[in-house]
Amino acid sequence: MKRVLLCFLLICNYSFSQVIISNDTTVCGNFNDTLYALSAIQSSMQVDDQHDVAVPIGFNFNFYGLPYTQCVVSGNGYMTFDTTLASSYSPYSINTPIPNPGNVPENAILAPWHDINTGVSGNIYYGTTGVAPNRMFTVTWCQIAMFSCTDSIATSQVVLYEGSDKIDMFIQSKPLCAGWNGGNAVQGLVNLGSTTADIVFDPVLAVDRNYPNQWTAYDEGWEFIPSGSNYTINQIPYVPIVAGQNIWTSANGDTLGYGPTLPINISSTTTYFADVVGSCSSGMLSDDVTVTVSGCFDITLSSSDASCLGNDGEVLVNPGVGTPAPYDMLLLDMNGSVLQANYGVNVPQTFYNLFPGTYVARVIDAVGSS
Repeated sequence: MKRVLLCFLLICNYSFSQVIISNDTTVCGNFNDTLYALSAIQSSMQVDDQHDVAVPIGFNFNFYGLPYTQCVVSGNGYMTFDTTLASSYSPYSINTPIPNPGNVPENAILAPWHDINTGVSGNIYYGTTGVAPNRMFTVTWCQIAMFSCTDSIATSQVVLYEGSDKIDMFIQSKPLCAGWNGGNAVQGLVNLGSTTADIVFDPVLAVDRNYPNQWTAYDEGWEFIPSGSNYTINQIPYVPIVAGQNIWTSANGDTLGYGPTLPINISSTTTYFADVVGSCSSGMLSDDVTVTVSGCFDITLSSSDASCLGNDGEVLVNPGVGTPAPYDMLLLDMNGSVLQANYGVNVPQTFYNLFPGTYVARVIDAVGSS
């Protein structure tokens, strides 16, 4: 008798007020794995016009075709891959359009670059979340006062995606402080050496969000997709910002852990809760994930070998006695891709025309056990 193996796939994505990025799933028997959630740590930067320490991204990220594993976050709304700027002064004065060769910021993501002051209010959060090869690195400038207009609050976020090297930028609020620094702000990307830049085009004012144009933005989302030596910029739906450390709890309210991951080892259906309390969200953001543990069943597998270099091999799949029909029967390769499938069947099935190799048979019964 051979037992069917379940592959638990964690998919990283954003949705409204989502904290947990592991999906609800159904398994059989004992289950040992790790749950993942959005979580960030707070920067120690509480002074004006500073670059923070060099921060590990957590994966290789290509920016304008060059690979990076670290970045430096500025208190003035941008991040740069120039780690020599760590713990140094961050410029605030904007009096020339980007790109501006030889002047900071370069090799940077401007989200936007403007004069804000963490010494008055707000915090900066950053963290890496997810499962390789789909991890994300986020930086959030969270409810930070505009310099000289301290009653005006700015909040924005950058998300870097592993593998695709895509960049998302979310602006919850970017007010205008017209009486300081010319009210200038720049939103976009600039490469190493400032030989090129990709600047957001304001959809209302029909001008670049670059010096000397004044602009505001609220509840906006933008994506920057690598395209040759530049980026394609698209406006996307705004996603509420989650910033802060995640707290894992049980259904009884017991604290199980902190941060982006929670190892679990269970043998019965269990629901886990995640809460993030952050000044960038309204109160507390909560989410939950349920791992349903169902009964396991056996299947019998038998095969007929293929001839040399032929595609005449066969695999017979026979569900065990008492397994409720109908069944969905799938034959997969070792990468998890479905090669053949028979849905809603009531009797054993044979998969034909197989080359020599190793395969996985999966059976899902009428109650969802796999």
